[in-house]
Amino acid sequence: MVAIKIQAFGGMQPATDDRLLPDNAGALAKNTWMYDGKLSGMRVPKLIHTLSDATKRAAFRIPKSQTGVANLPDAYWLESGAVNASFLKGNVTSATDPRYYYTDGVNPPRYNVQSRIAAGSSDYVLGIPAPTSAPTVAIAGGVSVLTETRSYVYTRVSAYGEESPPSPPSVIATNKPDATWTVTVPAIGAIATDRNITKTRIYRTITSDQGVADLYFVAEIAVGTLTYADAALSSVIVLNENLSSQGWDPPPSLQGFVNFPNGMMIGWLNNQIWFCEPFQPHAWPAAYQLSTEFNIVGIGVYGQTAVICTEGVPYSLTGINPSGMVLSKITGLNEPCVSQGSIVSGPSGVYYSSPAGLVNVGPNAANVVTTGLVPKDKWQKLLNITRMNAAMLANAYVTFSGIGDGCFESTAFENTAFELADFTGTRSGALIELADARIGFNELTSDDPVYNVFRDVWTNEILMIIGDGVFHLDTTTNASQGNYQWRSKLYQVGKLVNFSCAKIFFEDPQLIPDGSVMPVGGPPLSTFRVYGDGNLILEQQLGEGQLASGKMFRLPAGNRYDYYQFEIEGNLLINNMQIATSPRELLQI
Repeated sequence: MVAIKIQAFGGMQPATDDRLLPDNAGALAKNTWMYDGKLSGMRVPKLIHTLSDATKRAAFRIPKSQTGVANLPDAYWLESGAVNASFLKGNVTSATDPRYYYTDGVNPPRYNVQSRIAAGSSDYVLGIPAPTSAPTVAIAGGVSVLTETRSYVYTRVSAYGEESPPSPPSVIATNKPDATWTVTVPAIGAIATDRNITKTRIYRTITSDQGVADLYFVAEIAVGTLTYADAALSSVIVLNENLSSQGWDPPPSLQGFVNFPNGMMIGWLNNQIWFCEPFQPHAWPAAYQLSTEFNIVGIGVYGQTAVICTEGVPYSLTGINPSGMVLSKITGLNEPCVSQGSIVSGPSGVYYSSPAGLVNVGPNAANVVTTGLVPKDKWQKLLNITRMNAAMLANAYVTFSGIGDGCFESTAFENTAFELADFTGTRSGALIELADARIGFNELTSDDPVYNVFRDVWTNEILMIIGDGVFHLDTTTNASQGNYQWRSKLYQVGKLVNFSCAKIFFEDPQLIPDGSVMPVGGPPLSTFRVYGDGNLILEQQLGEGQLASGKMFRLPAGNRYDYYQFEIEGNLLINNMQIATSPRELLQI
């Protein structure tokens, strides 16, 4: 006599043949949620924001007041048409009006403050370029019998105190130290508006007794003021601060950037790694730049380490100041990164998608963590690995693949006759549990295209851009569950056998007293299927008006099979399935 009981349901293990799976594992687990051992549907994402434009592919949430999960919809939003746009909350911000920075890899990076974002005001270009014209100096008066040699420079300063590199120096002049040295600077032009420039700072040289000339602050004037009369003695000016913004150039059109400890931001462009001056996000000195052998796809951060994911080998980057960062190839791991959106910082380091599987670079190891779960060939079939976008759900990696360019030029045909974009992968994804082998790999699907998956920095919740909205993947008991499909391993009991009866124990999620997940898409129903040697031999409806939980039902008699497989599809919460060759045996399970 033979009996089977399936409980503590598990996900897929694509690296293992369906006949060799553990008894509770799934040959197919699609849109399933099994963390409590029951078989139920993946939670249905909730709409929290409608995009300003249906073509937007990336978004960043800024809470209006409270930061908690309950307040997710109560927010301001930054949006971009670039799926891999980077958004950062500045680490040099006021408590009342924080700054936010973003770059899309095409345009110069930009920033804005929360009050202006709330008012719908335009953003500013990040960084202030060095003035290109030198100041002029006119000298008059003075009674000293001594002379002094000076040169002047000026810088431009934003309303937020961001300072440019200095201008070219004025012509070196020698005259009386108590004379009035009138400095004239050129008019600034339209750049003042784009960069929020409001002031000009003037500096002058003072030569030490050792013959070394340094630039010292003289005065700050409104940006519309073009002259300043400097009558201060050097003995007074030498007590002022030195010029510190030498080399503080604006960033290039970075492909992306991330925050790093100690007030740094790290960006990348092709194979170049760029750093901002600590706590000066507008200043990106070229002197700090490092380079990699291969072009950079993206950067992830854990602790004091940045993982540089490239088109070749990954690198680690460590240090506490951009002038002393150490860049090293990660030995023993030659896996390229194939998708910027796949790069996720998690509890065990940085994860990214490679052709061989999901890579983890952490403090203790660097390897392909899905090797024993999903082989390379199936990894590339189950997911569109070059366009993955992902976020961490505790220890699970949740991903969908975004939209790509189609095979037709936008001007080649009538736009309404041909699909110009490639939606392959936007309706399929995966939940990969990295800490619980039972959960394993679970396929995810969506009726509407999923363009992006990302983490909300305030709550650590997963947000998704689906269609023209931002959705919250709420995994609490307040969420609705969708329909799922789960198929068992192939059972071979060693001889031809006829399973004649079964019981399915399940719950109606609408009636669970703790008020947990509610099903969507009609009343809670599920379909139980039995396959014998690959052929469908039974479909049995479960739920309201159909078969009750725990009630025995008959399977087709008269035929014996080498292999049996069992499938559940629907939205009931399945506790366990029991299948036997006789009712007496079923009672003994």
